[in-house]
Amino acid sequence: MLEHLPLMLIVDDDAIFRQVLARAMQKRGYEVFQADSVEQALLIVEQQSPEYAVIDLKMHGASGLELVKYLHDVDQQTRIVVLTGYAS
Repeated sequence: MLEHLPLMLIVDDDAIFRQVLARAMQKRGYEVFQADSVEQALLIVEQQSPEYAVIDLKMHGASGLELVKYLHDVDQQTRIVVLTGYAS
């Protein structure tokens, strides 16, 4: 019987940060999907609704807040952390 791993979506345009975080979360028992933009994340969410999401606030293109709203509309149970490197 296959064990269900919790799904986590990591969305950040910093590829190195995203990959390091993804590896760390995989080691902790998550199945991780990665995207470098809101647009790419939306394509993933259409196929898989994650239980957890880590989203960068400011990326090229759409804001991470748009993705937060979309994820909340799809599944209000998704737990979301929003990150930003900006002080303001």
